[in-house]
Amino acid sequence: MTNYIRLPLKNAYNVRDLGGYACDGGVTRWGQFVRADDLGRLDERDMQFLVNYGIRTVIDLRSADELATSPSPFVSSNVVKYINIPLISGKAADVTKLTKMPPADFLPNFYLLILRNEGNAIKKVMETIAKVSAGGILFHCTAGKDRTGIIAALLLRLAGVCCADIIANYEVTHTYIMENPDFVMQMTERKIPIEYIYSNRGYLQPVLDYVAALGGIRAYLESIGVSAETVNRIVGLVVEYGDVLSIND
Repeated sequence: MTNYIRLPLKNAYNVRDLGGYACDGGVTRWGQFVRADDLGRLDERDMQFLVNYGIRTVIDLRSADELATSPSPFVSSNVVKYINIPLISGKAADVTKLTKMPPADFLPNFYLLILRNEGNAIKKVMETIAKVSAGGILFHCTAGKDRTGIIAALLLRLAGVCCADIIANYEVTHTYIMENPDFVMQMTERKIPIEYIYSNRGYLQPVLDYVAALGGIRAYLESIGVSAETVNRIVGLVVEYGDVLSIND
């Protein structure tokens, strides 16, 4: 199977494989975890590409309102298992609408709010991943930046990927978002400041710092009720061990 960094879909622009990152004792597997933006506009060719790429589970992190506006084409799939796990509760969504903070302050605080207040949803995502018996797992939201970015960061950190690589994976998001003409048009019509679309290092760094301050990614996941068995299962899925140099942050 051919591996891709960004999957060449026609109707989704921020679909990226988390494979190929060095970690302690191994490398993240190609085709195991794919992060993505909204899949609502995928045509049959795009969907078949994902199936051929090995995707067998789709975890949709969007809210009910988002699902109503852009339903997932995989809901009725006979090949791909579709699961909706909203990562933002009503309380967090209200904060998004009411905040008066500038983006540089709001986004990192919003990410931390998700880590602190949405532990049940994050736990459910992790437990869902751990139960997958075969095939690749795609997880996504609307832009593929904030909710998707948090889950990607947690998975990569759990794999032992260094913080610099996790930040780099996040930072490129803005470039691909801006390739989506529909998304850019919607942001323009809603007059959303462009800073909210950026994926600056300073937005995600506090997430990594917060997890580190708790004692590391395993300690954070344990604090929200994720079992050691689930954690070990996910590590086994994401890391391919081999002749790779040990790395440190």
